[in-house]
Amino acid sequence: MYTLDFPLPEVFISYKWEGGVPEFADAIAAELEKRRIGHWKDDHQMSAGDNITKRVTEGITKCKLFLPILSEGYISERGEKWCQRECALAVDKGKIIVPIQWGETEISDDIKFSVGPVTLRAKYEPGAGPATRTQQLKKICDAVQEQLGRSQN
Repeated sequence: MYTLDFPLPEVFISYKWEGGVPEFADAIAAELEKRRIGHWKDDHQMSAGDNITKRVTEGITKCKLFLPILSEGYISERGEKWCQRECALAVDKGKIIVPIQWGETEISDDIKFSVGPVTLRAKYEPGAGPATRTQQLKKICDAVQEQLGRSQN
């Protein structure tokens, strides 16, 4: 578990536990931590016995920016309804949304519309080499910093 000295996490990382997405979410969390940007990620802020609905709702309500990783399972009709509820709550609460396209996941106009008036900020290629992945991760975290109104390191 990451422990930061921020009163509230500024970024809520939303993702579906599938493929390499959790590891990518961990990499984003680590990069945000390096930049001293507080973040909410399920396995960092939740403990056994927590009320999941309450903790997730609280995390989204209190964050400034919602960072959904749009993988196939996240957005498909047969996919994770929990992820779709998180996204709907972030839109309802008027959060800044910086969506990330996971690899070649097909992002329909309906999905683009549902996450609000934000263009996709980054596309992450899971099969790319280490240098490319590092560059993509930097681009994503730079976009987060920009949206939060912070200078980039």
